[in-house]
Amino acid sequence: MTVALGCLIFFGWTAQAQLPPDAQINSELANQFFTHAPNPDLSHRSDVTDRIKALVMQQARAMIEELRPWAKDPNALLVGPGLSDENTIRTNAHIAFGLAILSRCAFDGYPQGLSRKTAHEKSIAILRFLLPTHAAGGVLCNDNKHWANQWQSAFWAYSAGSAAWLLWDDLDAHQRWLAARMVCDEADRFMGQIPPAQVKDDTKAEENAWNAKVISLAFNMFPKHPHHQKWGITAERWNASSFLREADIKANRIIDGYPIEHAVKGANIYDDYTLENHNRVHPDYMSCFAICGYQRLSYEWAGNHPPEALTVNADGVYSVLKKLAFPDGGFIYPNGQDWQLHRQADWVSIHALADVDFNDPQAAALLRISLDATEKMAARDPKSTIVSPHKLLWPATESIIVENLATTWLLLSAHGEKVTPTPDSDLWRELSGKFIFENGKFAVLRSPHSMSTFSWGAQVMGMVVPMQKDLLLTPYPRSLIGTITAEGAKGDPIDVQKVVLPDTNDAMAVLGILKRAGNIEQRFGFVSLLDGRTIYVDALSTADPVKLTTLDLGPIGVLNESDWPYHNGTRTVYRDGGKDIFTAADAGKATPVTMKSPWYNIDNVMGIIPLQTPGAQIYDPKPTPAKGRLEQIFHLNQFDVTKLNLANRGAFATTALLFYPGDRAKDSADNAKKCKLGFSTNASVFRITLEDGSQVTIDLNDLKLTVQLKQEQ
Repeated sequence: MTVALGCLIFFGWTAQAQLPPDAQINSELANQFFTHAPNPDLSHRSDVTDRIKALVMQQARAMIEELRPWAKDPNALLVGPGLSDENTIRTNAHIAFGLAILSRCAFDGYPQGLSRKTAHEKSIAILRFLLPTHAAGGVLCNDNKHWANQWQSAFWAYSAGSAAWLLWDDLDAHQRWLAARMVCDEADRFMGQIPPAQVKDDTKAEENAWNAKVISLAFNMFPKHPHHQKWGITAERWNASSFLREADIKANRIIDGYPIEHAVKGANIYDDYTLENHNRVHPDYMSCFAICGYQRLSYEWAGNHPPEALTVNADGVYSVLKKLAFPDGGFIYPNGQDWQLHRQADWVSIHALADVDFNDPQAAALLRISLDATEKMAARDPKSTIVSPHKLLWPATESIIVENLATTWLLLSAHGEKVTPTPDSDLWRELSGKFIFENGKFAVLRSPHSMSTFSWGAQVMGMVVPMQKDLLLTPYPRSLIGTITAEGAKGDPIDVQKVVLPDTNDAMAVLGILKRAGNIEQRFGFVSLLDGRTIYVDALSTADPVKLTTLDLGPIGVLNESDWPYHNGTRTVYRDGGKDIFTAADAGKATPVTMKSPWYNIDNVMGIIPLQTPGAQIYDPKPTPAKGRLEQIFHLNQFDVTKLNLANRGAFATTALLFYPGDRAKDSADNAKKCKLGFSTNASVFRITLEDGSQVTIDLNDLKLTVQLKQEQ
């Protein structure tokens, strides 16, 4: 009778929901839904685990402030409008799981405004919204829909289900039954299905991984369920498929004792371990190997051995990510970034996982670097969330951080760090080198002092930045190759006609031919010497008359943040005869500045020598529409198209730029006097003499490169 009354109170006006009788609920909880709350291993405690726990608590306390009662159950709490969509359900599920972890596992260190009791009560209150609104509960969200059997609902059910599992002993019978039905119903969706596959443009890697989470949770949570064994096999298949390469399928790779080619439709990542999503090679989605890896917690809580499927190709994917790692704790994005830049709080989890799974001392070092940055982000306002509110791109951003950092803390508390971190002084040297990703269609050149990248895939762009905690440039999607538009041509599509990677030990070089604005040919050359000095050249021609509306060559995106811990909110452009200071706080009302100088230097750390720029140099402080950053474009060769005569066929525009990452303004002034540009019989063969006498010839006619370095005396 007590349980029945609890049901009436719990559901309030929804007591008429289609729930089975109490006797059936209790019977099922004792049989197919039998489980018990896990006891996470907390045997390892260190400075790193304490630091991560403090971050979880700050984030959790801030998120609790956003919780509001739900109109359909005043004892239920939630963030957001209470709809059945991702923004509501996912956000609340992540918060519930993070708070459940604190409630069960954090015995000390709580800041003012948060306690173990508060975490416990708030997590259960969120579950009072999440559990009955899943299909089995019969209660509708505020949009008169259930959340179930949706594109990402398996992912949300994993987080809500994990929270319920940790708090199992504190839930009433109806809450347990609803949690069990939610997890099992979502897991059953994938029984007998073959995981989807796609490599080009839109991988299925992260989708297969997040679907696998609820399947593995069902397997580990309910050992007496009739589908237990099938869930175990299904979870292995979906996890194994997530980061599978074509090479694995061709080799008929055996994973957890099963030939994988019989269980999948195809690959989800390239053979060079790169991955495409959102029509680009995307480091953020490559990091989703952690969605598989962190499932080990569910297996360990149940006393089961984590399967091999959780780490398929994870070490290879992580090895690529390390080559894109930056001293600020984030990544460089060779193909542009359509999410926010400063996601250091998310990357703590992947480095911790790589430390535990791969015994990787570089991962241990990168963990601390990302952790340092995250702590500085958190310190901006200790009573607020880690990410500045104006940098949020979608509602779940902050709740993801709660769960990610909480599960990272549990992972390290259970396993401890496996290795001694590589010292920072050695880390950047060890990660240096030239790396060509022919499948992913981009190249990287790293030195301890600079990084250069060029992509010729779905996004064509080049970058060169000094290696420092203050990220100077943004992954502007038209960086260097520019923007070209013309009447009669829609937008600025880029058709890659040909790319050549010259075989040289002295540089990382990419030469090629692009088709722009319908019928314009842009031949380009990007050459980065091993010491970081970088050359970009291009030559434009047209076979038919064209009327241009935009011709902006050689632009770079400058990052100018007002509240980033490693930047003071100003950028200074030094030039011959003076300097211009651009303040982030004034960016919205500032006007473009046109300059003319034989050299430029940004912030005394990046020298630029415009050897051939017949257009104008213009720094535009007005922020671009790029998400989650303040991006300002420095146009290095922008043409006034009204003064161009393209009625005749042939070459009509050229660019030659030198970049010296790490140089001071005085160095740039000196180098500009020594660097020379010469052309052959036409404007497509660039003969460049550098400040030390080294010579680089870039032949855009035949796409050939000659490098003659000046030998040190």
